[in-house]
Amino acid sequence: MVSVFEIVRPKFEVVSTTIGWTLLNLSLAFIVDAIWGKGPKSWQNLLKLDWSTKKDLLFWTLYISSIGGALAYLTPPGWMSISFIKYVQPYLPFSGEFAKWGWPILGGLIGLVVYDFVHYWSHRFHHTIPFLWRFHAIHHEADKMCLLTGNRVALTEAAFNVLSAHVIISLLGLHTSTTLVIVLIRQFIDIVQHSNLSWTYGKLGYVFASPINHYLHHSVEKEDWDLNYGNILSIWDHIFGTQNPKMKEINSRWAFDGRPKLGIPEGSKNFDNKFLSLPIIEDFAIWIVTFLKLKLWARVFKIFQK
Repeated sequence: MVSVFEIVRPKFEVVSTTIGWTLLNLSLAFIVDAIWGKGPKSWQNLLKLDWSTKKDLLFWTLYISSIGGALAYLTPPGWMSISFIKYVQPYLPFSGEFAKWGWPILGGLIGLVVYDFVHYWSHRFHHTIPFLWRFHAIHHEADKMCLLTGNRVALTEAAFNVLSAHVIISLLGLHTSTTLVIVLIRQFIDIVQHSNLSWTYGKLGYVFASPINHYLHHSVEKEDWDLNYGNILSIWDHIFGTQNPKMKEINSRWAFDGRPKLGIPEGSKNFDNKFLSLPIIEDFAIWIVTFLKLKLWARVFKIFQK
């Protein structure tokens, strides 16, 4: 029988090869942000190191070291991901088909669009389902943008993203190298979206999600809530009616300097205690609180009594 370690280890080996590219992505984004960013630059925010930026840095360290990826497999969606790899993936008929047909570019483009579509709905569900919002709120607690803010993702949410990625990669039969390119493209876009760039992409903003598009998504203002879910493409927001109405005026120019206050309303954080809001600890604290609140322990106890 294949062990969990044997399933997970190859994923870490693949991830380890992307660390250099990840640092290059981040370096390029820092240069772009330093030259064209409006307001406080990311490097200036990092030097100040207030609590919001410290938390961004902690999450970044967690994931760049692969510790976050390992711990994500310990969450329920992480168990689902391992089960999919072990019991479902080997029996799928299309494994490696794009690689065999020699269509890595086509496979990559299809994979990028499909993943972005799935991510749109995952992102939307994390806003509209109260239980999932508790994890996603960790990301929205940031009260300023920094190039590391994109890494402020709860382990449980990261595990859901990994699960969806495994399913998409397996169903499309994408080659490992093609998958890495998709990951790196999405990673760079995610870094730039959490910068202080004032870019709107003009008319292209109706197709691609710009930094300003995502900045509005992080607004603390109620009128901006639950809108602009698109990660790479903004067309999903147009199709499914979640585009912020302000984007029509914003996309009429190439840059926009108006910035709303960021974060979530006072009193809506998961925990006010800083220790409980630390990476890893907050994640498992949410599961424990939910477990106790729903009295799931009583149901488990009954099962063992039988």
